[in-house]
Amino acid sequence: MDQCSIHHAHPLKELEVFSGSILGKSIGAQNRRVREMATAMKERFDRDVTFTVEYITQGDDGDRDEALARSIACLANAMLEPGRWKRKNLQSWKYVAAAVCLRELERFQGGLLRRI
Repeated sequence: MDQCSIHHAHPLKELEVFSGSILGKSIGAQNRRVREMATAMKERFDRDVTFTVEYITQGDDGDRDEALARSIACLANAMLEPGRWKRKNLQSWKYVAAAVCLRELERFQGGLLRRI
């Protein structure tokens, strides 16, 4: 968030990073520098989320047997902890943990989740 901001004194907000990674090039950038920074930010965001998801599902040893348990623990932790990182309160971690947990629950149920 600090490195991809236009002005170093004003880092990007989490919502700007998250929405920028979703909207990306669809809204069009004003100039080449902004477009390059948006692309780099999206690539970093995707890389970091991919790493986090793989770490939750595979752990240190690549074992997927405990993926559901780890994902539930991560979701529980995300809901209890304020998500502090360098003085910033990050909320997107909760959504990543919830998505992984739902995916692992679906995999555990054989691909089917019942409606509530």
